Amino acid sequence: MDNYENFYQQTVLSKSIQAGLFAGILSTIVCLAYDFIFRSITFFSLSPAMINVATIIFGSLLILLASGIIYYLLFTYLKKAGEFLYMALFIILTLICVNAALHFQRSADAHSSLQFRELFIGIIIITGLATFVVPFFTRHKTVF
Repeated sequence: MDNYENFYQQTVLSKSIQAGLFAGILSTIVCLAYDFIFRSITFFSLSPAMINVATIIFGSLLILLASGIIYYLLFTYLKKAGEFLYMALFIILTLICVNAALHFQRSADAHSSLQFRELFIGIIIITGLATFVVPFFTRHKTVF
């Protein structure tokens, strides 16, 4: 197949989903590294662990897959305004989640609760930042 590039044309939906999944994979790797480094530095361990490998993997992937679909819907129907709305929506969602995490009481022990919040907020911020690469991956032809 000499003309493989024209064999299959990517749609905006397929590129948005792929961008969301790829951003989810990147976010998962960074979140897992952050979790490992944070726990090794602070010796944080709270049982039962709400933040573990499974929740980080599935949480990051599902959130970023959903963000890819949301990007597709907003970009398809609102064009440039949709891209701006996407960015504003995920900035607001990230800030709301960080604010909610600041008030989350996980344990009766104040120190454990503080460490849990620091770990949780870091993961929220990493995932929130990863939503901003979805438009980049979707728009560039050489990525997928």
